[in-house]
Amino acid sequence: MTGVKMDPRIRKTKASIRDAFVRMMQKKEYEAITVTDIAENAQINRKTFYAHYETKEQVFTQIVEEMFLDLFETFMYEKKMPGKALDEQRLTSDARAFFDKVESYREALNTLIGGKTAYMAFDIADRVIYDCLDRIHVTTGDDEGIVPASLFVSRIKNFFFTGIDWWLDQDQLTSEEAAIIYSRMMRKSTANIFRYEQMRSTKKET
Repeated sequence: MTGVKMDPRIRKTKASIRDAFVRMMQKKEYEAITVTDIAENAQINRKTFYAHYETKEQVFTQIVEEMFLDLFETFMYEKKMPGKALDEQRLTSDARAFFDKVESYREALNTLIGGKTAYMAFDIADRVIYDCLDRIHVTTGDDEGIVPASLFVSRIKNFFFTGIDWWLDQDQLTSEEAAIIYSRMMRKSTANIFRYEQMRSTKKET
C-alpha cells in the first residue's frame, strides 16, 4: 500500500474489469476466458483493458489478493485487551463481523476458489497471509514477551480457511448464530492466543 490516492475514474474502470472477470468465470473455464471476453463484458475496448492490466492473470491475482487481505484483516488485526481476561462478548461480535465479511464475498469465493482455479487462489491467499503475519507479533499469555505470529501459521491458517469453508456451507444459521458456535470453539482451543491476547503490529525494517 503506497497511500497514493487512485483517480476515481481509474478505480471505477478497474473495478468494472474485475467484476466482468468474475462474471466470465461463472460462464467459462478460466483457460477459455480471453481479454476480449473480459473487455466486452466490462463494456470497454481492449486498449482500455491493457491500460490497466497486462494479462487476465493480473486481474485474477488482484481480485484474490484484495479479497483475502480484506478477509484476513477482519479475522486478525491489532487488538489490545485489558489484562489477560478473554472478552467473550467481543470475541463473538468479531466472529460475526468475520462471517458477515465472508458473506459479502460469497459469490466471488464460490467462483474463484472452486474448480481448476482453487490451487491458484489458495497460493495467492497463502502469500497474503504470510505477508500479514510477518508484520504481527503476539503475546504468549505469560510474562516472557512476544513471539512472531508466523510461528502459529498453521493454526492461524486452519482457523481462517476452515471458518470460511464452514460458513459458505451454511444455509440455516444466521451470522450471529454461527459466531456464537465459532467463538465457543475458539475459547476451547489455544487459537485465541494469537488473536485475543494483546497483539502488537510491527512494521518490517527496510
